[in-house]
Amino acid sequence: YYPSEEIKKLIYTIKFMTMSDIELAVEAVCAILSKSQNLSSSNIKMIFIEILTNLLKELSGVKQVKSEIWNEGFSLYNELEQINSIEQIKEKLLNNSNKVAIQLHQSQQNSGEIIIQNTKAFMEKNYTDESITLSKAAEEVSISMGYLSALFNKETGENFTEYLTNI
Repeated sequence: YYPSEEIKKLIYTIKFMTMSDIELAVEAVCAILSKSQNLSSSNIKMIFIEILTNLLKELSGVKQVKSEIWNEGFSLYNELEQINSIEQIKEKLLNNSNKVAIQLHQSQQNSGEIIIQNTKAFMEKNYTDESITLSKAAEEVSISMGYLSALFNKETGENFTEYLTNI
């Protein structure tokens, strides 16, 4: 049995869920690997390589990735020959998955902050224009109105209209 669904779930979990969810997803993949009697250690290592490759692909979309995360990801490929148990794979995979998740979450947070900074700059530049709207601001920063509204409220603690009124 090849754990393709569990691998997809792991990657999704790393991108969007909590550290405890990541631990459960890693455990699910490793449980399947340890129960599969028709998988050789070489097959298991290839699955591990596939997961590492997917994690590095996710990082490739992030602009400011710490070089230590890249280096550690690549060094895991080299360490693979010394890994002799599912437990070691689980430990390495969990450690690397958590680091990738932190980097992805920080990137998402930074992205939201940049959007709000650009929105505020647009508002401050155009606050005298009576036709300024949430729709125009969303268009300016290239996101949907609903997403900007929710993000603005989350990042500033006030809604778009309140902030505009207080300029």
